[in-house]
Amino acid sequence: MYCNQPYRTVHFNEAGQPGPCCTFRGQRSHNLHTIEDYLASDWLQQLKNDLESGVKAKGCKQCWVKEDRGEESHRISQNRKWGTEHDGIKELWISFGNTCNKTCNICRPQRSNLIAKEYKKVDKDNFWLQDDYYSGKKYELALQGKVSRGAFLQLDHYKSIISGIDRLVFDGGEPTIVTQFNTILEYMVNEGYTDTEILVGTNGSLTEYQLNLLDNFKRVEFHLSIDGVRELYQVVRTPHDWDWWTEHHDRIKQHDIQITYACVAHALNVHQLPEILEYFWEEPGDFYFSTLNSHNHLGCDIVPEEVMTEVINKLEQFDKPMTNKEQNNLINIISHLKNRRDFSSDYNRKSFRSWLSVMPDIKGIDYQAHIPWNLNNV
Repeated sequence: MYCNQPYRTVHFNEAGQPGPCCTFRGQRSHNLHTIEDYLASDWLQQLKNDLESGVKAKGCKQCWVKEDRGEESHRISQNRKWGTEHDGIKELWISFGNTCNKTCNICRPQRSNLIAKEYKKVDKDNFWLQDDYYSGKKYELALQGKVSRGAFLQLDHYKSIISGIDRLVFDGGEPTIVTQFNTILEYMVNEGYTDTEILVGTNGSLTEYQLNLLDNFKRVEFHLSIDGVRELYQVVRTPHDWDWWTEHHDRIKQHDIQITYACVAHALNVHQLPEILEYFWEEPGDFYFSTLNSHNHLGCDIVPEEVMTEVINKLEQFDKPMTNKEQNNLINIISHLKNRRDFSSDYNRKSFRSWLSVMPDIKGIDYQAHIPWNLNNV
C-alpha cells in the first residue's frame, strides 16, 4: 500500500488544512495550520504507519476504488513517477479557498462559492442534495459562501519551505482570481526562486500581468480545465461561453507555458469525448482525461448503452500520434467507460433525476437541448 505522497507532498485544501495530496478525502486535523506542525504531527505519522502496514486509510478511498476497478489511481501514478525514495518535501499545493468565477456541473461548494449560492436555492429535502459519496451535501450546503481561512492567506506559512521545493502547485477554486496568487509569485521572483516549477490548475482566467509574471520561471505548466468544446462548453463550464474560452486560451498560447488540457468525463459530456479528443490533439500541449471523484449522479453509468458503445468505438479507433502518457491515459478512460456498469445503481439514477428537477431552472440551462439522448429516461 506504499504511497510516496505523505513523504514528498504537502497539500493545503480549500479550508487551509494540510494533508498528503489533492485526492485525500478523509478528515484532516483542524488544529494543524503550519507546515512545521503538520510534518511533526501524530496525524501524519499515523497515516504513514497505516499505509506502510497495508491498512487502507479511509481518506485514500478514491485511490482504492479506482484500483479495485482496474484503473490507474493517483497513488499508482505518483509512485511510478517519483518512486519510493523520498528526501523531504518537494511539492507544495496551495488551494486558495473556494473563490471561483464558474459553476461547473461536476464541481461542488468546497471548490466554488458560486455553486454554494446555487445550492442555497435547492430545497433541503431534495434527494440529490442529501446524497453524497464522501461527506454529505449538508456539509457542502453549510459553506454557503466563500471559504476563507487564515492559513492560506499568510505568505509566512509557506516561506519556510518554498526555497527547498521543486514544484509549487496552485489550486482552487480558481487561484488566478485571488490576490495571494500574485503575492506569492512576486515574492518568489524577488527572492530568486524562479527555478521552481510552477503548476496552475486553472480555467484560464489569467491577466496579462500574471502571464508576464510567470514568464520569469524556468518551467510553467497549466492544467487547463475544459470539459466540453464549442456549444457544449457553456453547458458544462457555466457561465462562460466558447468565445470566452477562445479569448483566454489564445492569450495563454502567446507565452511559453506547457499546457495539459484536462477533461473530466461524465454523463453530460461523454457523448462528445471523441470530438474533445480531436480538439486536444490539434492544440499544442498534452491532454488528460479523468473520472469523477464525487457527484456519482453524473456518472457515465446513467448514459444509454447505444451512446456509450458509439463513444467507446470512436475512442478505440483514434489512431493519431500520442505520447506514451496520453496513450495510457486514453486506455484508462476507455477501461473506465467499459466498466461503468460495475458502479451503476438505482440510487445514482434517482439522484440524477432529483438533480435534473432543479438545476436547469437554477442555472438557466436547457440541458436537453444540448444532450443527444433523452435525459428523462434515466
